[in-house]
Amino acid sequence: DKHEGDGATDFKGLAFVTSSYNHHYHNHKTGLVGGSDDDSTANITFHHNFYESNSSRLPLGRQANMHMYNNYYYGSTGTNMSLRSNAYAFIENSVFENVNNPVEIKSNSVAKVYNSTFTNCKGLENYTTVSSRMDNVENSNIFANSFDLSNTEFYFDSENQKSNVSILVETNNVKEFVKKYSGAGKLYCLNLNIEEEIEEPTSYDNKKYINFNDLTLNTEYLETINLANYTLGASDSKKIVVKSASQTIDSQSITKYLNLAGGANYIEFTLTSKSKITVYYSANTGRNVVLSYSNQSITSLETTTGQSDIISSSFEDIAAGNVKINPQGGGINLYLIVIEY
Repeated sequence: DKHEGDGATDFKGLAFVTSSYNHHYHNHKTGLVGGSDDDSTANITFHHNFYESNSSRLPLGRQANMHMYNNYYYGSTGTNMSLRSNAYAFIENSVFENVNNPVEIKSNSVAKVYNSTFTNCKGLENYTTVSSRMDNVENSNIFANSFDLSNTEFYFDSENQKSNVSILVETNNVKEFVKKYSGAGKLYCLNLNIEEEIEEPTSYDNKKYINFNDLTLNTEYLETINLANYTLGASDSKKIVVKSASQTIDSQSITKYLNLAGGANYIEFTLTSKSKITVYYSANTGRNVVLSYSNQSITSLETTTGQSDIISSSFEDIAAGNVKINPQGGGINLYLIVIEY
């Protein structure tokens, strides 16, 4: 996995470390706190980081007490966060979206989650959610098992009962804030009154549909074909075939679908503005779709379960320009593409 990044942000045998305003993109083993079960790493903070389409370790923590706030986790494909060997994490005002295994807990570790959201996530979520910032969660961390409620062991404002940090963005604004200010060359924001500049989350009000009802039944495409609103490409010499359907999806009557027989077959179209795209498809067990745009590729977290089971995968905040969708792991049946802008 070294070509994808092994140890992008690792802390071993350290104390009082902060990792902030970073954009981690397509790393494999993204972050490590503690190199082994016997390696102690105390008082680590992660804030305002954008973790986009990484595989795992966001972070993997051992024998550590950690505070994570105002982070945006999107599209993790392995185990997003993994806590082991008496680790304790306090996670607040953070956003988890399209994440696989959001928080994994092992070996007497604990995660206290407050005022955070989990959208379209699946897999391990064995954290402890609290409704009050003041709730204490029992843990075995060797440094300070209630550090997040202590004004001597933690930057805690006991009078106002909140984390005493310079910027604590409300959860519903975290996504837009982090995407705007986190990453190389964006630290100038710290000199601004950025709380006043937070953009409202994107609201998608209009829909456009790409379906295949107008195509001729049993037509076979063996090359790139430019149609009215999209392009079909049979780039691996396997057929794209128009087949009959009888489905209602998103209030749309679907009478035909495309069988993209090979993984390199694709459909391509152009977005005129930033959009949310939802793809409806079916296939043999274990296949995904990949959406590519602006030199980026995102693999769906959802995998197919059978030819007769139609599933959907959504991709948010896709920039204007050309978008390509193709199967991964083999061919799929493509029923409908919904574009919201």
